[in-house]
Amino acid sequence: EFELASNLRGVELGYLPIGWVKAIDREAELKVSGTTGDEFVLNNISLSSPDLVLVGSAVKQKDENFMLNFEKLALEDVFDIQLVIEKDGAIEVTGGELDMQEFIKLPLVKSSSKKSTPVTIYLDELKLHEEQVITRFNAALEATGKGKFSGSLNDLASFDGVLERVEEGYSIRANSNNAGSFIRALGAAKAADGGTAQLNLRHLKNSSGMQGKLKIKNIRLRNMPALLELLDAISIVGLLDQLQGPGLVLNEIEADFVNLPDQIKFERASAFGPSIGISLEGYYAKATNDLNMQGVLSPLYVVNAIGSIFTRKGEGLLGFNYRLRGNADRPEVLV
Repeated sequence: EFELASNLRGVELGYLPIGWVKAIDREAELKVSGTTGDEFVLNNISLSSPDLVLVGSAVKQKDENFMLNFEKLALEDVFDIQLVIEKDGAIEVTGGELDMQEFIKLPLVKSSSKKSTPVTIYLDELKLHEEQVITRFNAALEATGKGKFSGSLNDLASFDGVLERVEEGYSIRANSNNAGSFIRALGAAKAADGGTAQLNLRHLKNSSGMQGKLKIKNIRLRNMPALLELLDAISIVGLLDQLQGPGLVLNEIEADFVNLPDQIKFERASAFGPSIGISLEGYYAKATNDLNMQGVLSPLYVVNAIGSIFTRKGEGLLGFNYRLRGNADRPEVLV
């Protein structure tokens, strides 16, 4: 049996894949205890520093690799997880929380190789942005980085999908059988029901941003602040009544966008149903909840779309040019 304790002053330690370094003049509390014999056992491994906290154990059989079990592995505001590393190198994350915006800044993500090791993941919370959290996130990734995942957005919208490693980073395809739940989870509408959704995302080269495409079919929307303001400005009473009452039916929504850390740029978006068609492009700022968008709104789209061969998708032959700007909860409308 043995025990070891040190404040590690005078020792420089680091693990570059996660960008952690303990400077030679700083302290970190290290405690290790275990036994030696036919198997080498570390009953307790504990490291506590201002940036990194680690609590775990390890076992090594003769002529085999270590099996590591971390009850806690926490790096600043990046992650706080439980982790097992099997003898063959396979990794299993068994719980905890991770901030995706901070995680993608780590060296291990930026310089990840084409081929790594199989990983299975369960996270209680995967934070995408301040108001977007995936709960009960599950993923099983092959050594190539390809695999399936599932979870629930803001504990409201269940989804599943496929993740694949590409040259720029990752390509993601997610699907949901209740698009209305997704719209509510994103805060775009206070009430939305039904529909299917498909979301494709792909990392941009040399950027933490992602190119995206969203497709939604057959959804019923109610109480969307920005759209309410727009319809009120144009004085379309019937559509206002629908949006505030039984709901506005949209047969199709499509959006091409770029998701950056600070904003979402809508390059081209359209939506249409029996009563309305709308096109949109512009910006949404995440931190301030401000938007600056413009497009064309075409009422009575089924009739108006007869001449749409001459217009963009979502626009009828006759329509209102509009602009939305200011806070997304109550934007200024120009028509």
